[in-house]
Amino acid sequence: MAMRFVVIGGDAAGMSAASRAKRNAPDLDVVVLEQRHALFHRRQPPPDR
Repeated sequence: MAMRFVVIGGDAAGMSAASRAKRNAPDLDVVVLEQRHALFHRRQPPPDR
């Protein structure tokens, strides 16, 4: 049985934690719990050069 990683909160920190957990352990079952109807999904602007 695969391990499950549960993130409470779909804001920037929660999505970052979920992404990092999945990147470090691809077989990990990642679940994000969020009270609102939509998850946080903001793209970062490219760095200034």
